[in-house]
Amino acid sequence: MQASSTDNSIWEYVHCSVCMMLFLPPNRPDPVPDVPFWLTECGHVICNNHLMPDQSCASCGAKNPSIVPLQRNMSPPVSEWFRSLADTHESLIMASRIQYNTFTALIRHYQQRYDTAKVMIKQLQAELMLLRGQVAQGYPAISPRLGPPEQKRVYESGYASSAGSATKRKRDDMEGA
Repeated sequence: MQASSTDNSIWEYVHCSVCMMLFLPPNRPDPVPDVPFWLTECGHVICNNHLMPDQSCASCGAKNPSIVPLQRNMSPPVSEWFRSLADTHESLIMASRIQYNTFTALIRHYQQRYDTAKVMIKQLQAELMLLRGQVAQGYPAISPRLGPPEQKRVYESGYASSAGSATKRKRDDMEGA
């Protein structure tokens, strides 16, 4: 990630955690550190003068922390740690807006599906009660949703229509009636 002019604000405060030497010396046209600086795995900035021979962190004493050279043009995720708070804040706001919009759209979608299902369930419950009432009174169950059963018409007429032809044949169970 390239350092921008807004990134300078944080870089002018980066310093060695031990001796407080600034990473970027003030009042210099060329913003290059006097000595190499290192970033430790434990989160400390150490100048080259304070690298410990036993490979421990000079600031906190952590044993064998990983270290990377500190420079203004680093790749993520390390570069993100040195972005100005204003830039980082804007990124967080954008991320939170996107996530909020995504979640609310999903919630609205499932709310609509729930509302539709709830209406359908109420209709089916009412239909079920109607059908149960008809069966209890001895009426043939005719579903308003499905219409009168085809068998009722066939039974009353005594004929069944063949799906493949226009001819009608007499039902076998009706011949003796």
